[in-house]
Amino acid sequence: MQASTTRAVSARWRRPHRQEIIRLNIATATDMLAHFLPPMVKHGRGRVLNVASTSSFVPVPFMATYAASKAYLLSLTESLSEELLGSGVTMTALCPGVTATPMMDTISSGNPRFVKLIAPRCPTSRTSPTQATTPACTAR
Repeated sequence: MQASTTRAVSARWRRPHRQEIIRLNIATATDMLAHFLPPMVKHGRGRVLNVASTSSFVPVPFMATYAASKAYLLSLTESLSEELLGSGVTMTALCPGVTATPMMDTISSGNPRFVKLIAPRCPTSRTSPTQATTPACTAR
């Protein structure tokens, strides 16, 4: 294994980075559902929209923890949707495709292999640091 590859893998697998993704996409989403679902069920109505990703459906090189966390969110949403049938509460998962975001810029800038695999499918031109000129594009 080349030294640069070893460094890149080590950087991607830093514990704090992975834990932040897990905390946001798994722990926080689960905690929020635990907090908000019981009152919704009690009142017999409510709507939950979880933002998953097309990354939920396939492995994504260089974004393994992110893709796995989004797969968790999709699976949780689908499972709870079935459990909540007849309760008046609905669960929906939104699965947008590859989108030009600061996260994509960060990954692209430090990983030529990622750029070759994923980034060409996503516009990189922006009108502001957080707004893409094209709202989204789908990975092929």
